[in-house]
Amino acid sequence: MGFFDLLKRKDVCTLLTQVDGPMVEKYRHFRDFLCLNRDALNLMAEIEETFYGGSPFSMGTVRGRVQQLLETTCKLADTLNGVSKGKYRELTAACEGIGREIRASFAAMPSTTSGDLVMPLEAVAPDALSVAGGKATNLATMGNVLGLRVPKGFVVTACALNRFLHESGLSAPIASILERIDV
Repeated sequence: MGFFDLLKRKDVCTLLTQVDGPMVEKYRHFRDFLCLNRDALNLMAEIEETFYGGSPFSMGTVRGRVQQLLETTCKLADTLNGVSKGKYRELTAACEGIGREIRASFAAMPSTTSGDLVMPLEAVAPDALSVAGGKATNLATMGNVLGLRVPKGFVVTACALNRFLHESGLSAPIASILERIDV
């Protein structure tokens, strides 16, 4: 039987012209699945470009794109269930669980407001990046580990900055402004 002979059959023609029914619903789920898959792949490419592209970016931008990807992936699981008549129900729950874990990893680390406020460069260890910052840690490493001549000095620690921002009330407004910046 040729293609045109197939189209002459009434049951096939009725199937092709239906606007409702199980086949039409399955087709819509499949079409949505393909569109959501494309969207998810594009979002992953955008996130990867953000990471490897070398352009400046904010955590707000990354957090927003990851949130879009999570939502798209959950919708993707829902449409897959629509195509398969619920065969992959546990996939939706797994997507939501992964989303919770990812959102938790984006939660801001609590900044400490106790500790040394100032440290001499001689006391800064090579692994003190989170305490002293990159410049001071590198300068201290050059003097303390490599034995190079560096000027005497000190570093105002991250703890001092966090304490200042906390006590002055500037921490929340600055975080809010930084969150809205889309570089």
